[in-house]
Order: sequence, then structure tokens, then C-alpha cells
Amino acid sequence: MDLMTESYTRCTAKHIENMFSIPVIKYRCHNWKQKKQDFLALLNEQTLTMGEESVYSDYGEYDTLTAEHQMGLYDTPTYLDRVKSLLKEEMEWFAHDLNADPQIVRAWFERALYKNHHPPHTHGHGGWSAVLYIEYDPTVHTSTVFVSPFNHFVTGMQLNYMPTVEEGDLILFPSFILHYTQLNESNVQRTVASFNLTVDMDNIPLGWLTKGNKGDSKQTDIKPLSGL
Repeated sequence: MDLMTESYTRCTAKHIENMFSIPVIKYRCHNWKQKKQDFLALLNEQTLTMGEESVYSDYGEYDTLTAEHQMGLYDTPTYLDRVKSLLKEEMEWFAHDLNADPQIVRAWFERALYKNHHPPHTHGHGGWSAVLYIEYDPTVHTSTVFVSPFNHFVTGMQLNYMPTVEEGDLILFPSFILHYTQLNESNVQRTVASFNLTVDMDNIPLGWLTKGNKGDSKQTDIKPLSGL
């Protein structure tokens, strides 16, 4: 064996590792047929308006902000309690898989009609976020587009990820990941429920705790919500 072959042999004995990875979790909701009707019933009680996001949503409405009132600052709406109840099994799976105690701290609906879309955004610096596909037709709709926080190490090109989903799929991802939805090019409405959750109640992103929150980076009133 010559020196070059010996050197190559020693080199290939090593292995390549990925320095970074970003988790995404997908669950199929238990008893989806009934849960879909329950989520749509809850949605129909809300007022959806068009905001800067270019989709119809109840994001920012008071009822989406809090579930408990342990601090006694505000009355307790039932909106988030109902979301927690509907997703009880799925949060138990998530707790088991992460060995954590996840707590949903905010939830809202979004509906995209023809030519509606949600521009690129994040949900803050920490925690987890989720999207539940309630009304979704894979023949005319596209799933959420997630953007990698780093580019391809050779080409320098942006890295995107689009999960394959259907109605009843729940996608959970780190809140800091940039993501967006593409234009709904059909006349079939696309409806999702989204929520933020934490696995550490002592480290909740500040933007999730403010009553004056007008968007994930636009909070105006540093005042904690009840129950947090």
C-alpha cells in the first residue's frame, strides 16, 4: 500500500455529520371527521377580517389571546380552552415525543379565498408553532412553505420545504422559522387553524404575552395576559 492509498484509507474511515438540523413534526388528527366539524363550528362563531397578511383571520382578536385567568387581569374566554380540548390527544403525542409539557398559549384561524396569501413571517424567537389544515384540497391548494435559516452550502441558494399534507394534518415547527403561503389560485377556500405553544412556561416569547400585540413583531403594550 503506497502512502497516498494509506492516507485515503485513513481519511475515508471518518464520517460526515450534519452540524445543524431543524425538526418538523406531522400528526394525523385523531377522529378527524368529528374534529373538522367542531373546528368549523368554532370558526363560524368568529369574525374574520382582512389584515396585512392578505388572508382572512381573527388573529389579534381578544378571544384568541388567552385561556386562563390565574393572574386575574382579564375575563376568561372559552376560545382557547376549546382548541386545547379538541387537540388533547395530539398534544399528548407531542408531549410524549418531546418529553415535555406543551401549553397552547394562543390560537387563531386563517382562511384564504381566491388570490389570498400570507406573506413571509415568523412567530417570534422561541417556542413552537403549528398549523392544522381544516379545509384543504391538494389538487388546487399548496401547503405552507418553510424557509431555511441558512442557504445551500454549495450553491448558496435558498432552501425551502413544503410538507405533503391533507385535511386533518397537524404540522408543528419551531416558531422562529420563516414561512409563508402561496397564492390561492382557485375558487376553493383554504382554511387552517394556527397556534403558538411553549414547552417551557418560564421562557415564553415576550410578543406572546402582550394584550396590545398587533402582530408578532408589532406589540405595542407590554402587559401580560391572564393565565401566563
